[in-house]
Amino acid sequence: MLVRNSINKSIAKHTQEINGVLIANVDIIKYLGTYLTSELSRRDTLKARSKQAIRNAKGLISFINKIKMHWKIAKLIYTMEEWATLAQNKTKVKKAAGELHQLPETDTESFALREENEE
Repeated sequence: MLVRNSINKSIAKHTQEINGVLIANVDIIKYLGTYLTSELSRRDTLKARSKQAIRNAKGLISFINKIKMHWKIAKLIYTMEEWATLAQNKTKVKKAAGELHQLPETDTESFALREENEE
């Protein structure tokens, strides 16, 4: 634990012994994601968080580039449903066209054909 005297701003550089265990003073420790320094500055914490943010951004960019192919596949799968719908509509249109072709000729059509044959 870092303890600072409010009057004397510096921390002595020495080791302590507690229950036979030698404990050395350090300049920086990390506690709950925050770097605590002997000067109690936030510079090291900000620097570490900036590096981590840059590392995360680089990882995110590479992840997006890798997943791009998956989006292309998803788009194809989505459009396949549209293809099936279009195929069904195409068969319906062909069926309707076949039914129209089987209808008897109207008077105007037969009249136009007769005029062409007479010429």
